[in-house]
Amino acid sequence: MSHEQTKNWLLTGLVALSLLLTWEMWTFQPDIEWLNSNNISPTEPLTNEEKELREVIKPESLVVHNDNENYLIPIESDEYQQIYPRIFQELIEGEVSTNSNFFPMRDQDGLEIIFPTNIPIDVFTDLFRQEEEELFIPLESVDRMFLFTEEGQLFIQLYSTNGPMTYVLRSSLDGNMFQSIVLDSMDGFEPAKPIKDLLETDNYAEQIYIPTERVKARTYSYTTRSISIDFFQRLLFPNPSVVNPTIQEGGTFYTDGSRILEVTRQEDMMDFHYPVLSDSSEPSSRQIVESSFDYINGHGGFTDDYHLWSWTSLDGREEAVFRMMVNHLPVLRYMDEDLMKLTVTRTGGQTVGYSRPLFAIESQPSNIIHSSEVKLLSGEELLEVMHQQFMDQQMTFDLSKVSKVMVGYDMRKRDTSYVTLVPAWFIQYDGRWFKPDLKEAEAAINEEEGNELE
Repeated sequence: MSHEQTKNWLLTGLVALSLLLTWEMWTFQPDIEWLNSNNISPTEPLTNEEKELREVIKPESLVVHNDNENYLIPIESDEYQQIYPRIFQELIEGEVSTNSNFFPMRDQDGLEIIFPTNIPIDVFTDLFRQEEEELFIPLESVDRMFLFTEEGQLFIQLYSTNGPMTYVLRSSLDGNMFQSIVLDSMDGFEPAKPIKDLLETDNYAEQIYIPTERVKARTYSYTTRSISIDFFQRLLFPNPSVVNPTIQEGGTFYTDGSRILEVTRQEDMMDFHYPVLSDSSEPSSRQIVESSFDYINGHGGFTDDYHLWSWTSLDGREEAVFRMMVNHLPVLRYMDEDLMKLTVTRTGGQTVGYSRPLFAIESQPSNIIHSSEVKLLSGEELLEVMHQQFMDQQMTFDLSKVSKVMVGYDMRKRDTSYVTLVPAWFIQYDGRWFKPDLKEAEAAINEEEGNELE
């Protein structure tokens, strides 16, 4: 075969191959099933129920001020349902005043509403259902409200520990109805007392109220359901197919080289972090409470009842925490750690951290395995024990370092299918939460009450 013939055959072959490849390209049908199985984001949310912002922003306590006495309104009470939701459903008829020297909470009867953290003002105003123009309040945030009446008219004074002023709104809620429900009937309310000796100049400082009677609460055991880590692999990594898992003693680590997802050995908790430099991101135009709520809500992440607990914003790095609530009480411990919360961290518009439980509680009554009533110390007895325990260690229990005192749940996971929640006292002291050791004091109470029954 001559050299020219060889070249002709090669040229013919190349033309034929080109035609074949062109035909394959025109007629190619992608494997849709394979693509869906490797999708970069979940096709279905964790839950189909979307939350409204007002569902996750709830008060920590409601305190009645009446004739120089204080009472706590139980969150589960009818009075709470009759008053608190309606505050935001009624129209605000007009802003009354911005005043740095008007503090009716010091000497007037009314209802103090305390939130777990300061609520950014844009988020707070969104809680009101205004039909007309947008509500404008010249405060940065609100952490307390005080409702009081004058001549049958209801007023709402807004407080912030940031100061240096308060703001008064006039509500269309019937002042006489408020008086009847809150101030004229104390049935079912829990007597309480303040624990801090606030000076007259401490007008913006938050008071702490404790019950003066022993607290009744219930222990519960609930079934649980697991949440697959595969969902979060698809949610948190741009290309899940390149994520490599590494099994270590403490759990499993998933990474694509820049992002890291840690899962505990029991597969009950996860912690995602994406270490990008904060100075490389522009400041976010949205407040962290709103953006983190939308982020979690967007993938159905509120798998249980979670409430806004705290938020911070410092040097371009923002974080919001939503804590699990069960039967109106916060879950403050899980297996001796503070883990029952959804924590979102953002730098600019980028989510750089997300930690949460990998299980949900089936908290419907039909899923209760066990329930029993327990009796806890009164708030006064609690503080007496704390003073004594600190003295035994040659230390001083300083009330000025106490920022929160409350009953919450200590959760224990008995196996993969159920958890037990035990009510207990918790104190936030010097910035840290701890559960006091009250076994001896509570045993003495139970023995004392047992002797009284004999």
